[in-house]
Amino acid sequence: MSWHPDWEAAALELAKTYKSYPVIAAKLREKFPYKFFDGDAVRKWFVYNGHAFVKLDAVPQEYGWESTSKNLDMLWRKYEGSERIFVCSDLHVPHLDYTFAERAFNYAVDCDVAVLGGDIFNQDAFGRFHDDSTDFNQEYEQTVNMVLQLAHTVPVVMISGNHDRRLQKYLCKSVDTELNQYKMLLRNPQADPLAILAEDTGTDYAGHWWVQIESVVISHPDRYSGVPYRNITNSIDYFYPRIQRPWDTLCQGHSHQAGDGTYKGKYWYELGIMCNRMDYNVGPHQNSPIWTQGFAVLRMRNGHLVPNKSKLYTGKVFT
Repeated sequence: MSWHPDWEAAALELAKTYKSYPVIAAKLREKFPYKFFDGDAVRKWFVYNGHAFVKLDAVPQEYGWESTSKNLDMLWRKYEGSERIFVCSDLHVPHLDYTFAERAFNYAVDCDVAVLGGDIFNQDAFGRFHDDSTDFNQEYEQTVNMVLQLAHTVPVVMISGNHDRRLQKYLCKSVDTELNQYKMLLRNPQADPLAILAEDTGTDYAGHWWVQIESVVISHPDRYSGVPYRNITNSIDYFYPRIQRPWDTLCQGHSHQAGDGTYKGKYWYELGIMCNRMDYNVGPHQNSPIWTQGFAVLRMRNGHLVPNKSKLYTGKVFT
């Protein structure tokens, strides 16, 4: 993807001052009024030519920032007034598709907050199909690196997915019978890898399987249905009598399917995945007919979704 050399030089010079693709596009329009630039075109040029603001690589970075994790109420207040919300789910590190994730995260640059909607870890070592060859310490370091690179450009909020809870469930099953009475201690945040990840990366962790930002609820339930889009409609039914603040939208991971629609007056987005194909979506362990990569960028006005300016982006489809 190439531009006129004058456009390229001007864009790179502007990037030294402005870290927003739409702003750079506006400045380019001022400089070259005969050519129309928009934020998406500028973003694509930066990403495809190796100049993206968010670059994902395997280089370890220092971590250990002060934790800013807040409870659900405080997170709702903290991000009140957000006009752009980036949402993705099911990263399943170490199976993350770094090429797709880099593309996605460069949409997050222009947002007020990025929400990682669960299954951030895969935790192969503690799962149903136990894999002794995996090293969770290495998986954790890869996840820290990925979250830090995103958090350098946009505030990050994380919620817990069923894979993120694998370690706690594994520990509960593994403790000696005499220690059963102390299992409740494993519910302490210090036994939660996401709580530690938030502390190590200076990001926000809801400490829960859902969070509300403005009128958008983002969730990642344990319950699963193989019927297309049944998971998202079940969750809308669940939240209807329970969420007290006004809400008009549900974004959800877990199903590994991507799609959008409306149900009972609520907008919904199933977010798909950010990872590559994994062993258990083929053969006897297949639990979804189709996996689709995806993420969403939501536009808000006065705290409510603007549906015609919000979009679900998709990538590879695994059948």
